[in-house]
Amino acid sequence: MVSDNNDINFDINRSNNYKLVSSQGDSAIIIISLTPPPDLALSFFTIPDRGPAGQPVKARFAISNNGPGNIKAGSVWTDKNLFIN
Repeated sequence: MVSDNNDINFDINRSNNYKLVSSQGDSAIIIISLTPPPDLALSFFTIPDRGPAGQPVKARFAISNNGPGNIKAGSVWTDKNLFIN
């Protein structure tokens, strides 16, 4: 198995990109099982009807996972919101 065979990532040390897949040196089947992804969706979202210009407002929201994959406890992601009137 060779990683980055076409040198797309401009690897400085290419000698560590090779791995023998069997002790006899012959080819072997490598099975790669991907973890099912989560599908995060906005369940609800509320903000005040009005707020002072240029000042923060409190928003309430909930995210649910509609996908087959799990989300690890303590996982972090970033949400960005833009409110336009």
